[in-house]
Amino acid sequence: MKDFEDLDDIVEGEVSDDAFGEEFEDSLEDEFEDAILVEETAVAKQTKATPALLDFDSIDLGLSIPGVIVAETGTKISRFPVERIRFTTSKRERISIITDKVIIVKTHFIEDFGSIICNGSACCEHIGLPSVRYLFPIVHYEDTDKKGKPLSADISVKVLTLGKDNYEDLLTIADNKGSLTQFDLVVTCTDEQYQKCSYTEAGVAMWKKSKKLLNDVAEVLKKNGKNLVLPLGRTMTDAQLNRVLGMDTPPGLPADVDLDDVFNDD
Repeated sequence: MKDFEDLDDIVEGEVSDDAFGEEFEDSLEDEFEDAILVEETAVAKQTKATPALLDFDSIDLGLSIPGVIVAETGTKISRFPVERIRFTTSKRERISIITDKVIIVKTHFIEDFGSIICNGSACCEHIGLPSVRYLFPIVHYEDTDKKGKPLSADISVKVLTLGKDNYEDLLTIADNKGSLTQFDLVVTCTDEQYQKCSYTEAGVAMWKKSKKLLNDVAEVLKKNGKNLVLPLGRTMTDAQLNRVLGMDTPPGLPADVDLDDVFNDD
């Protein structure tokens, strides 16, 4: 998504032409030039004999489904339609909260399985009280410097999840500055494992200056609203949970039945 004004060109330094120094003798320079000539000749012959590499656009995979993506090597994607943002201590990030309302999610954690969304039934009975997370859909400025200043207009829609302390921090900012949706926030992470962060108000929400970006973000939320909570955990029925916890017993077969006597000939 791009719609901001172009940024200044980045000027790169130049490498000095005097790369080898003055200690080369004339004879050595001649040998070096001869070696280059031989190598260039070999490369030219090889180029003629080697067919051009295929462009992937010319290859038909025979598939056209969302689960198959062709991309440049090194590309990574999230398995969730809307990715959960995670902050690092090496760089400040710039975000903008999209909606005034917060999504409050209760979750349980199961060892060797992961998090599930609380259904208020068997999960609370067997696992205990749930954890509470506060979720906001956000705009993430993808290309920023270490201080959180945008270097381009590349943005994406992600999910911000907060514990009680960070949620209280945002409420304090809202009490003093007004609606959280009206400005950008610069996030400084102090603990990556537990995602402990501080939030600083950083002026008017820049992405809202673009009608195109406003429409793009609205389309993403319209399409993926039901998927916003997926990064926090899976939804499960009581029957599915019982199977995960090893508490399901086949009908008519008590868990403590002893079958040794049934198959004993003595």
